[in-house]
Amino acid sequence: MTDGSNSGRIGLIAGNGTLPELVANTLKRDGKDPFIVGIEGEASANLQAFDFITAYTGHPGKVVSALKSAGVTDVVMVGGVRGRPQIRRMRP
Repeated sequence: MTDGSNSGRIGLIAGNGTLPELVANTLKRDGKDPFIVGIEGEASANLQAFDFITAYTGHPGKVVSALKSAGVTDVVMVGGVRGRPQIRRMRP
């Protein structure tokens, strides 16, 4: 989701571990306003201090819609994911 400029908002799709929080804090320190999509059951509750939503991995439409609504132009996936989405919960 990049338009080639560096002026847009950065979105983080955050999994588990400390790396998502480290990246979000670094962006904030550098004057950026990251939008965080926390993967349900994976992302740290500490990320809720940012502009944050939780989404299930099998709901990509919700993620894309939220990123667009937040004005995100660049997206980074960061952190681990322990499991795969359950097929019965997927909503393409």
